Amino acid sequence: MRAFEAAKGAPAPRIGVPEYLERVHRYAALDPECYVVAYAYVDMAAHRRPAAAVASRNVHRLLLASLLVASKVLDDFHHSNAFFARVGGVSNAEMNKLEMELLDLLHFAVAVDHRVYHRYREHLETEMLRRDYHHGLMPVSGSAAPSKPRTTASSVVNNPPLPPPLTEGRRPAEAGDDGDDREEHEYRKVPNGLPAVNTMTTSSLRELWTFDY
Repeated sequence: MRAFEAAKGAPAPRIGVPEYLERVHRYAALDPECYVVAYAYVDMAAHRRPAAAVASRNVHRLLLASLLVASKVLDDFHHSNAFFARVGGVSNAEMNKLEMELLDLLHFAVAVDHRVYHRYREHLETEMLRRDYHHGLMPVSGSAAPSKPRTTASSVVNNPPLPPPLTEGRRPAEAGDDGDDREEHEYRKVPNGLPAVNTMTTSSLRELWTFDY
């Protein structure tokens, strides 16, 4: 996990985690299941190697790599590493390295048991309801929310909207960059019992947690 650990020593990224996930959601159009499985990967990574624990300086890369792997595992059609790299604001070479290091950390055991999946899904839904209550919003019933079709059509992958590069001051910081630590993350317990950044926010992403099976 050298790439993830090295990122922890870099200045804090200048784009918040919610905005970063919104960018991925906007351009990659991943299925909601991908976010749940990616969250499981993040937790398992932190559980298996504490040195790779989620921090404000490496969470963007860890999430990006986890979402990339999750999309390859779950979807028949998925975006290329080069596309994910452009969305995430990293080089293609670094994207490839992050993917391989995450797979190595997970021992290539990327299949998530349905019971484990539902445990992480329930945890995320609980966090969403907690944040809704904290912000004075009415909880949204999953049965009342419109279903989101799976984005496995080849046209979505073959003709994706080309994301603009992350502009200066709105990108994950590289090692050696100058930047201010402008983020304050709330650390909470995740299913494995380790602290991780609470990345959920009340935004267009919240619809991802209100689907039925």
